[in-house]
This record gives sequence, C-alpha cells and structure tokens, in this order.
Amino acid sequence: MRRILEISLIMLAVWGILMAELYLLLLVVVPIPNPRDGVLWLAVASAAKIAIGIASILAWLYCWKRITELYFWRRVGRRGSAA
Repeated sequence: MRRILEISLIMLAVWGILMAELYLLLLVVVPIPNPRDGVLWLAVASAAKIAIGIASILAWLYCWKRITELYFWRRVGRRGSAA
C-alpha cells in the first residue's frame, strides 16, 4: 500500500509541475506580442516562444527524472542492493 501511495504522490507532483508550467506558458509566452515591423522580427519572436516552450518541457522532464531517481535510490537503499 505504501508503494502505491509513493507512486501516486510522484504522479501528482509531476502533473502539478506540468500544470504550473502550462499556466506559466499561457501567462508569459502567449501574450508576447508579434512585432509588425517585418518578417525578421516576427521570426525572432516566434523562435523565442518556441525556445521558451522547449526549455519548459525540458525542465519538466528533468524534474520528473530527479523525482523518480530519488524514489528509486531510496527504495534501493532500504534493501541494501539493487539485485
């Protein structure tokens, strides 16, 4: 039962971080105005939006990896070995 609770907490944490990042993207990235001066600035603004989105996804994946690694090593540490 404890294992199910721990994995459920991991999933809640991961989904919570994902929803917080989605909210942040909607709050910060989407409102970035597209410049009307020229195609170059439009491309720069669009590339910046994409780069911020990709960085956000990578940060989310890193958090998920760290959370699951901590869970795994805590489990292995209790048993004394990985086998």
